[in-house]
Amino acid sequence: MTRKHGKTFLYWFGVIPILAAADLDMIKNIFMNTGGGSFEKVRLSPQAKLLFGMGLNGLVGEEWALHRRIANQALMIERIKCWDRGEHQQSGWK
Repeated sequence: MTRKHGKTFLYWFGVIPILAAADLDMIKNIFMNTGGGSFEKVRLSPQAKLLFGMGLNGLVGEEWALHRRIANQALMIERIKCWDRGEHQQSGWK
C-alpha cells in the first residue's frame, strides 16, 4: 500500500479514521512521544487474538505502556552491542 499511497496515509475502518505509518522516524516519534506511552490502537478481533495471542501487538492502554518500558530496557543499543560481541567470542570457540 505504501507504493500506492506513500509512507504515511489515512484510511477509514468503518467510521474510525486510522493513520498508517511506514516512515521509521514517524513511528519512533509516535511510540516515544505519546502521553504516558499509551495510544489508541485498532482492537484485535477474536480470531486475530487466537492467531497472534496477547503479545505486544495485541496490548492496549496501560498494559502496552508497561510492556513497552520493559522491552525498551531489554533492547537498549548498548545491550544489543554486547550481544554482538558475545557472538563473535562464541564463534572463536568453535
